[in-house]
Amino acid sequence: MERILLYYPSINIPDGDWLRNSLLYTDKVASIFPFDNIEDSRVDSDTRTLFDAGQYQPISVFNELNHHPLPQYFEQNFINTLESEEFRKIRGNIQSFNRAENRGLDDYDMYINKLSNNLRDYLKNNQLMEYKNYDEVTVEKNSAIIYMSMLADYLASVNKDLVTPSTDELEFEKLAFQLGDEKILTHRIQLDKCLPTPSPDMSIADIIKFKENRKQELLQFRVELDKLEDDIHSAYDQEDMKRKMVQFQEKIEKELLEIKKLLGDSKLKYVLNGFSSLLDFKQAEIVGTIAGLGVAGVGTLAALPFVGLGAGALLLSGTLVSSYRKINRKVEAKSSSYIYYAQKAGLLQ
Repeated sequence: MERILLYYPSINIPDGDWLRNSLLYTDKVASIFPFDNIEDSRVDSDTRTLFDAGQYQPISVFNELNHHPLPQYFEQNFINTLESEEFRKIRGNIQSFNRAENRGLDDYDMYINKLSNNLRDYLKNNQLMEYKNYDEVTVEKNSAIIYMSMLADYLASVNKDLVTPSTDELEFEKLAFQLGDEKILTHRIQLDKCLPTPSPDMSIADIIKFKENRKQELLQFRVELDKLEDDIHSAYDQEDMKRKMVQFQEKIEKELLEIKKLLGDSKLKYVLNGFSSLLDFKQAEIVGTIAGLGVAGVGTLAALPFVGLGAGALLLSGTLVSSYRKINRKVEAKSSSYIYYAQKAGLLQ
């Protein structure tokens, strides 16, 4: 079983911060794949190269939407979200999707095979979708953002591996987390500006080679992140959380220093970036403690203070997310989950 980060919304993953960070700290990257095979002409050469190197896994949307027992629940969940009062507010009382009138500003082009037949009919009947050509449709932008986010969650939940949805598109992440009439409290562990990652001028091939040569050290770093999540999950009050965060800080500094040294020894230039991991907490005591800090609207609750960590810092905060996106990292991918960059995704303060 492997830890895989499922990138969305696009099929071809751009060569940028997200890809470089993900390749280094997780087993594989993936994307939602609506084609028959990797040789399809719409798959770019970089994605095929990653596939040939064993670093990319296409996650087919065909079998899951057509043959898995859960699609009806997934479809109804999506429909309920679009019919919620909160989604209507987001759409700004737009009553119909008129491509000519909005001049494409609210369009999102999508391969038709990413949609089930039922949802095609629903979107079309509610004037949220138009057919573009034989294999593409144009969907109202907010509807498309919600759909792609929910589809990524669904495909991750039914996969045999430990798959976690992830994106570098802030617009997708914010809307998907915050939409829905019911919210659940979860928590975000943040490493701010201290995670060493190969710089943009280093080749993907060099990153893969380093990862293969230093797999043991990278696995140890993930073990430490896993342990922090388990420890935080078992904390019984805020003071216990703080103590566990400080204990983690003392351990992780050594791991980060080792990774920096290894990167330097291999002549891989690196930059310092961020990591963010979401955890779903069930304990009433923890919920009460964090909720007692006060809710600042939908989004992030008051956070535990930063703990110094080299050039960056460590932070634990409470966050409200939409109920369909139930984050349980003790079951799912845990520490490799939700890797974002502060500068690009805007999720780290």
